[in-house]
Amino acid sequence: FIPMFMIDHKTIHLGTFVNMLGVGYVIQYASQFFIANLPVLSLPIRFIIMFIAIIIVCTGCGIYLSGNLGQAPWDSLAHLVNIKFPNIKYSTGRMVQDISALFLGFLLGAQLGVCSFIFAFCLGPGIQVFKQLFERIFFKEVITE
Repeated sequence: FIPMFMIDHKTIHLGTFVNMLGVGYVIQYASQFFIANLPVLSLPIRFIIMFIAIIIVCTGCGIYLSGNLGQAPWDSLAHLVNIKFPNIKYSTGRMVQDISALFLGFLLGAQLGVCSFIFAFCLGPGIQVFKQLFERIFFKEVITE
């Protein structure tokens, strides 16, 4: 939050605080629900679910970021890098950010799987594609002015 405030405080809105305070609880309770209620699935089915999840996450991030109602501190890191270094695309900054988080998590004892790496490499490009798509769809008249 502090780098957001210092570099580009215009990205801080109501959505920043909703995201900071609410997303963790949604993830925690949804994870508990799915772990308790889904049977153990075969590896191919789990990969299909993972790819669907990547599309859902990228779509959701693209929608909320295109609305300019505030970014979560984690989502804003790649955006702030893009502001300071315009030659670095959001997708590249997000991949470096997510891969760095994986590496740090591993050093701190987290268990990583194949899906962790697939997510880290796919979220940046996917979010950028969906963000640009939703900006064109919902804010076409704003962009062309």
